[in-house]
Amino acid sequence: PRKTHDDKKRKESLFKDLMVFNGDIGDIQLVEKDSSLLDDMRKHFTEKTEDGKTFLPFSNFVNKMGFWMATGSGKTYVMIKLIQILMKLSEKKLIPKNPILILTESNFLMGQIRSTINTFNSNSQQKIIWHDLKDDLNTIDTISQRPNEINIYMYKSGNIVEQTKQKELGYEEIDNNGNWYVLLDEAHKGSGITEEQKRQKFFSIISRNGYLFNFSATLTQPEDIRTTVFNFNLPEFLKKG
Repeated sequence: PRKTHDDKKRKESLFKDLMVFNGDIGDIQLVEKDSSLLDDMRKHFTEKTEDGKTFLPFSNFVNKMGFWMATGSGKTYVMIKLIQILMKLSEKKLIPKNPILILTESNFLMGQIRSTINTFNSNSQQKIIWHDLKDDLNTIDTISQRPNEINIYMYKSGNIVEQTKQKELGYEEIDNNGNWYVLLDEAHKGSGITEEQKRQKFFSIISRNGYLFNFSATLTQPEDIRTTVFNFNLPEFLKKG
């Protein structure tokens, strides 16, 4: 198993590289009213205090990238290609072989992703096999990878909560030592101290030793915009015709 300090070193190195290109990187201030979540953030991430204010340096969350893509611009296709690339890189041992988790905000988007996966599978020798995260949670460490198959997990982002209940899953139960590649599809929304913003903290925790990929047509949070690697939002989409 990888040691956590190795992951922190990789983040620090990536953060230094990022600062060369973008010095305007914000920190995450700890102003949560929910003390239990705050304690968990402090347990997993390094905090600092300056001028009487406690915050989490952005270097804690540098392992993320955004795909800011307009609706109808091929976001789901890029997501599927990314899954292939992650598998290829892990097979070459260039990145850790972490499980892949897609989280999206609605049943409609979930169905759209599954439909696109089916289309991909019918036209490719390589097959993407999706599993319901709640139903197949106990297979994360045991699932066998057959040749030309990529196993991924899917779940509704709104059902990731603090404690497991019926259809909802507590983030600590799915933590997997923070070793997830998480792909968020329109699962970023929320401002202020809201349930959605709390979920963003959950997503950061479960991907702390992996990577967080954010796909959206409407990125709004500064940290998401600053880590965007591909901008094809509505103005850019229209500009391209």
